[in-house]
Amino acid sequence: MSHLGGHFHLAKELMKKGDLDGAIAEHRLDVGLNPRDVRAHSNLAFALQRKGGLKGAMAEYRTVLRLDAGHVSAHFKLENELKKMGNLDEAIAEYRAVLRLDPNEGAARYALAMSLEEKRELVTARKEYKKALKLFPRTAEYQEQVSYIRSALRRLSGAMH
Repeated sequence: MSHLGGHFHLAKELMKKGDLDGAIAEHRLDVGLNPRDVRAHSNLAFALQRKGGLKGAMAEYRTVLRLDAGHVSAHFKLENELKKMGNLDEAIAEYRAVLRLDPNEGAARYALAMSLEEKRELVTARKEYKKALKLFPRTAEYQEQVSYIRSALRRLSGAMH
């Protein structure tokens, strides 16, 4: 496996030192040696994303998903970048892909609801917010999300009447 090899370990050390260019070069070597290794592509995508190379990172996340359609982390990272770029339709498709893999994934349900609201698909957004509210525990850790969802539900209820 590539992660027992030197390129992965060297890239990891370079990342710790803040040498993103060096880490990216090592991850590219790892990918070259292990083109079907999901983790190698995922590590390269992460390094590219940290450096701001969003197009390259997105291409690597898509490669990860071609190799492993069930890679939830790659879906999440890809959908977040798509949303940042204003591509709500593709981001929504990725959120839904995550929810097909795990219908109880609260963060994906929450993000989907926000994206649907942004697209003005208010009825569907409201349904997703309600589902998300059921998924978040009522703890201090999730207080911000729960408060936002409750506020969104009130806002959407008013907008729909």
